[in-house]
Amino acid sequence: MNMAGMRMALAALAVGLAVLAAAPRAAAQSGDCPRWGPNAAGQGFTTAERAASEPSVFEELSEAEIKSVQDFLAREIKTGPVQFDAEALFRNFIHGMWLEVPPKDAVLDHLDRGGPKPERRARVITVMGAEKPPYVQEVIVGPLPNPTKWAPALLNATATRLPFHMRPHSGADLPGQVYLLNTLAKTLKTFFREAFDVGYGENCEPNCAYDNYANVGYLSPEIPRALWLWFVRPTQPNGDGNFLHPLPLQVAIAQQGQNIADWRIVKVWFWGNFFDSPEELAAEWAKPDSKLRALKIKYPTGNEALYSNFKRRPGSIRGAQQPLGPVQYEPYGRRFTIKGNKVEWLGWSMYVGNKPTSGMRLWDIRFKGERIVYELSLQEEMAAYGGDDIVQSHTIYLDSHWGVGASVRELVHGVDCPLTAAYMDSTTLYKV
Repeated sequence: MNMAGMRMALAALAVGLAVLAAAPRAAAQSGDCPRWGPNAAGQGFTTAERAASEPSVFEELSEAEIKSVQDFLAREIKTGPVQFDAEALFRNFIHGMWLEVPPKDAVLDHLDRGGPKPERRARVITVMGAEKPPYVQEVIVGPLPNPTKWAPALLNATATRLPFHMRPHSGADLPGQVYLLNTLAKTLKTFFREAFDVGYGENCEPNCAYDNYANVGYLSPEIPRALWLWFVRPTQPNGDGNFLHPLPLQVAIAQQGQNIADWRIVKVWFWGNFFDSPEELAAEWAKPDSKLRALKIKYPTGNEALYSNFKRRPGSIRGAQQPLGPVQYEPYGRRFTIKGNKVEWLGWSMYVGNKPTSGMRLWDIRFKGERIVYELSLQEEMAAYGGDDIVQSHTIYLDSHWGVGASVRELVHGVDCPLTAAYMDSTTLYKV
């Protein structure tokens, strides 16, 4: 290389280094993340674009389709929104719905041989509390987006209905829970203060305990449906991780029938001791010589409460002079495209979906046009718990009941995903 060429190369290198050196300083001074325009910042297929396009055979239900199914079933089988009152379980309501993907042979005939596009349909869980006797069923509704027919879906080889006590837990169960827990709060007011240094129910401040349901299942031939609840005490009013502070108190509610006046708290568990009612526990606790009084728990304070909340730890803040972390850059623009729910990237293509019960599902995965996988998805997730209390030692979760796909949360650009990421909307109706 001659001297002139070397000087040009060194000059170019100096300019490049100056640009790289200047960027972090600017970011550190402003404290802001870099911004891209709407066409570059990563919105995938917008809501308006989706509404104007023809959905693929694998595309999940849109908000408009969900609304059309709700309206149709309200006319056909008298379903309605869950209302939080004592009559909630005496009404028909929708627990959830999702896309009913057509049979595989019909889909392949459409994709590979140019056959007719299968009609779009929805699978819907309906709780039929207004019927005599009440029951639970799944129905198939279509064609979308303007449904005109529905039919019960088979749940096994022959059955299309389940007994009412096998219904999924929903908002319709909450009025009965609240009714009984308010009674428990009054009965155990002194117990909560003295045993745990917390309040529960009305006027629980400044330290409040909260309840959460653990599992719904069989308790005995006389009580085919029981709900176990457990209690926690968060260390900060707006902190996170209150489940990391469980209290050794759990109760079982027998959900007998639809009338919440017939429900009862049938078991109370405290530190390995069983009682048949809150009143029995309160009476035992009131005895001055009760052995239970040795089982008090102090409310965590100071550094003891730091590990489970967002309160900043003592000491210097790491990275205070460099608030912006590494940033990815696409020198030639994006290497992937999104249209509807179809993603293409470097020879790969697939359809992306999100089922409310089981989460992400991928369809028609191809490489260089050749189909590698027809469907890749979770069917069920099971979590077997263990511990020294009733809730933990007796719980085996089937997470489709919880709703893995319906429990997804928003992802933050530059934190959860790269700043160059694209986003795809996910609309679900489940566990109302």
